[in-house]
Amino acid sequence: SEKQEPEVCSKNVEWIYTKKGIIQYRVISPEVYRFENKKEYIEFPSGVEVYSFDTKGRQQSYMKSDYARQNQGDKTIEAKGSVVLENKKGEKLETEHLIFDKRAEQISTNGVVKITQRGQAVFGQGFKSNTSFTNYTLKKSRGIINIDTVNKQRTNSIDQN
Repeated sequence: SEKQEPEVCSKNVEWIYTKKGIIQYRVISPEVYRFENKKEYIEFPSGVEVYSFDTKGRQQSYMKSDYARQNQGDKTIEAKGSVVLENKKGEKLETEHLIFDKRAEQISTNGVVKITQRGQAVFGQGFKSNTSFTNYTLKKSRGIINIDTVNKQRTNSIDQN
């Protein structure tokens, strides 16, 4: 048959990835398919949630999407459809397409992104980040700043002095 069929089909999956006994990632998905023909890959057709952790086991980021595909050869994960990425600082990224490159230890997209932080929304066309989404670059950015939040931050900093 011309249609490629999965070698393995799994339902209600939770995977824990560790390195030297320390948890690095926790992956949850309602459906997982593993394909092992010419190009080996794992498909998450009903969406995926990924939690990443630091070397002390503290959660660093959270990502979810409607669909994802992990390519075994080039060590990339492509997430599509209502992609949400959150970091430990409370920043939230929303986009329709995101690529995790494990070899380069980078997350990126050329698509439209929205980053929400402390009552502010910043939009851009193109994005690059480290894998924990704590150090990032936004291209062609524009933003909406909530003045009430800025005034509260100023008041809080004045009250503390």
